[in-house]
Amino acid sequence: VVEELNTIEAGHFTFIRPGTRFSAARGVDWDMGPTDQQSLIDDIYHSALVICSFSTMSIDAAILDKPIINLDFDGGPAHRMYERTHYRHILETGGVRKVESEKELLDAIMRSLAHPEEDEAGRVRIRQEQVWKLDGRSGQRAGEVLLSYL
Repeated sequence: VVEELNTIEAGHFTFIRPGTRFSAARGVDWDMGPTDQQSLIDDIYHSALVICSFSTMSIDAAILDKPIINLDFDGGPAHRMYERTHYRHILETGGVRKVESEKELLDAIMRSLAHPEEDEAGRVRIRQEQVWKLDGRSGQRAGEVLLSYL
C-alpha cells in the first residue's frame, strides 16, 4: 500500500483523499471501502455546496441536491475532459456551474450559498439522466441481468 487516507488541514479547509492506493501512479489500483464511502456521503450531506473538477462527484452532489461548482482554470489537458461526451451531458443539464477564474469561483460560491435552489432543476435532471434509480438495488439489478445471460 502506497498511501492510505490522506487528510490535510489548511486554514478553514480540510482536504481528504479517501480510499487506499496500491500504486503511486494516478488512477491505478485505487479502492474505497465502506468506511470511505460513508465518510464521502456524510461530507457531501453536511456541505453547503460541492466544488470539484470534472468528476462523478458532481453526480454524487446532485443525488444529495447540493449546488455544484466545477473548476476549469488553466485551459490545459484537464480542460478537454469537459468536452468529452459523458461529461458534456452533465454540463448541459444546467445543474453544474463551471468556473474559469478565481473571480468566477468566488461569485459562484456566493451565489450558490445565497440561492442553493437556483440550479435545482438541473440537479434533478442529472439524477434522472445519470442515476435512474436511487433505491440501493443497482447491484441486484446488474446481477439479474448477468444471470439472465447464463
